[in-house]
Amino acid sequence: MLNIDNALDANNEWWQRVALVLGWNTWDLGIKDADIEGIKTDIKKKKKKNKIKTKNTKNESVNRRKQEQERKEGKTVICAAFSKSGNRCKTKVESGSSYCTIHAKVKQNKSGKKTQCRKTKSNGKRCKMQTSAASGYCYYHD
Repeated sequence: MLNIDNALDANNEWWQRVALVLGWNTWDLGIKDADIEGIKTDIKKKKKKNKIKTKNTKNESVNRRKQEQERKEGKTVICAAFSKSGNRCKTKVESGSSYCTIHAKVKQNKSGKKTQCRKTKSNGKRCKMQTSAASGYCYYHD
């Protein structure tokens, strides 16, 4: 009965309908239930929204206040940005800056084209990082 019900479904192609009438199973033919697929996409959307909400709840102003406290105490000041894991970045910042060179906002090329970093390292070879920064340096060397 289930195969006949699936064979009458207009979403399936003709050859899938014939195979279902002949006794093949839906999973053998790669037929997915539209209801289940719709529920899966809804769950994915909800998870994505929740992930965005948790990212937005973390406020970098809290980390900036922590930076001010670190400066007052004479400790090494670390970046105010968040890493991919959601924790505070542990990279040291230059004096007077709130962000490390990785998270600092840099002016980009008008074209957006990526080029090789211009920095020549101590071994005489160029840095192999790709950058679209207007300065021509990657985020490590900018």
